[in-house]
Amino acid sequence: MSWKRLATAAVMAAAALALPTSARAAYTYSTSITIGTPVGAPPGASGVVNTPGVGATFTTTAGTVVNFANIVSPGLFVVPGVNTFNFGNLTVTTTSATPETFSVPYTDVVTITNPAPGGSTGTFTITGTLFLTGVQFIGGATTGSVSNLYNAPFNQNLANVGGASFALNLGTGAPNDFFGPPTINNPTAGGNIGGQVTAAVVPEPSAVVLSLIGLPLGLLLRRRLLRSA
Repeated sequence: MSWKRLATAAVMAAAALALPTSARAAYTYSTSITIGTPVGAPPGASGVVNTPGVGATFTTTAGTVVNFANIVSPGLFVVPGVNTFNFGNLTVTTTSATPETFSVPYTDVVTITNPAPGGSTGTFTITGTLFLTGVQFIGGATTGSVSNLYNAPFNQNLANVGGASFALNLGTGAPNDFFGPPTINNPTAGGNIGGQVTAAVVPEPSAVVLSLIGLPLGLLLRRRLLRSA
């Protein structure tokens, strides 16, 4: 093999070693949403129902229903890559003849899983509050609005999940960052809460050592090529 081909092979081998086999794939994620105690809802509200594996619902006595649905069919994160993702589907319906204004706190645990057999997992815990304002259905018409506000921290990190790191960004703390509001009384036009995840490959320790060894080897090969030119 010529020195030139040997040098090229060395560079390609070093690049391959920098990417652990376990991290060269799309990772999966799922979510688990629970609702806390609503604030400002009419007295006698029928309450909160948190259903593991499904989602969470809050219903008022006047007939306003807030429904969060988990992401249960595994979503995908590309590694490496920047992923804008949905971690909870939301619908709001109402039969209330009087305007209803209240807030609904929630917690969402996002689990990221290495797709390799027996792959490791990591979790982000996200909290926030939905604000429903003037929600009403009267005279055949629906009024009102739904907004979202995430709680700090707005940036979270997972250092190593089976060879990949993940950085979660929820925005700046402004209302409706990464939020798609639902159309009230139209479940087919539901909304979602989301965010952005930047995924990167974590080099394996052996790859770091080999790359340090390969650097002087590459320089030596380059010098040899220059001398022979």
